[in-house]
Amino acid sequence: MSEFAGFPRQTLTFLRALTRNNNREWFQEHR
Repeated sequence: MSEFAGFPRQTLTFLRALTRNNNREWFQEHR
């Protein structure tokens, strides 16, 4: 099994945006 290398940058960008836009409509458009 390989070592965990961290999350891709896209994941972190998505999670930051989700924090700012934490509602169902935004999530449905960006998932």
